Amino acid sequence: MNMVKIINWLRSIELLAGNVYLKASERFAADQQFSSFLLRLKQDEDWHAFLLGNALHAIQDKASLPKFNIMIDSVTKKEIEAPFIDLYYQIDKQDLSKKELVESIVKAEFSEWNSIFLYALKLVANFSTDFQYTAATIEVHKEKIQKFLEDLPEEIKPSDSLTKLNNIWDIKILIVDEDLSFRSLLSDLLKSMAKVEDSPNSREGLAKIKDSFFNVIISETKMEKTTGIEFYQKAVELNPHINRNFLFCSEEISPESMAFFQDNHLLYLEKPVNVKKLIQIVQEIIDKTL
Repeated sequence: MNMVKIINWLRSIELLAGNVYLKASERFAADQQFSSFLLRLKQDEDWHAFLLGNALHAIQDKASLPKFNIMIDSVTKKEIEAPFIDLYYQIDKQDLSKKELVESIVKAEFSEWNSIFLYALKLVANFSTDFQYTAATIEVHKEKIQKFLEDLPEEIKPSDSLTKLNNIWDIKILIVDEDLSFRSLLSDLLKSMAKVEDSPNSREGLAKIKDSFFNVIISETKMEKTTGIEFYQKAVELNPHINRNFLFCSEEISPESMAFFQDNHLLYLEKPVNVKKLIQIVQEIIDKTL
């Protein structure tokens, strides 16, 4: 089974999951909050399938693709697809409780297929940042489920042991600023939230963006050989998925820069930055990876 077929199969599971969540949303329509959450999961799964379809175009013409070193035979495929298929038919049960549905969702979402997904995405990540973006959106999807589960009433909350899963993607932040002390400060402040990388100039920053997807990019607006806006424009040319992932920080923000930020719905803070506000905005950008 070659890599293209593997990715296509994973994409089919995303579509299957989307159909399951749509059906579950309709089944529990009387509970607006619960139903809306299930509908958001359906939209997430459809988006993941769309992204995987786009990303496939980046590798289909590659002469050499990494070898997939585990066998996905028909029996394994059925076992991995089974939790979603079982859940699809369980929804028809008239006496299906929310607790049973939640436990079924957890078993499906946190089953071994995620480990295979993780393995496949890591193998092809270096071929296209599209795959890295897909992995990042799936990680946010997983965290969304975990946060929802944490807020459920105790009587329908699943066991913690059911919700343990290796990360599909390590959240990444890039800091581009000529001030070493400021980069070091931000790295220290944000290290508990994500894997943090930094660059002293736009050239090195662009090189990192070319090779990797970043959930958040924090940039100065004035640099020695360029501006933050020029850096942003070149970065988005390299990877359009990061167009809303920027946070600009500067001592003085010109009216022209301010207008550009507002026109493009970009976030900015003036130095000295409010630490609490900075962390809040960074978390908001991470949460909006989808």
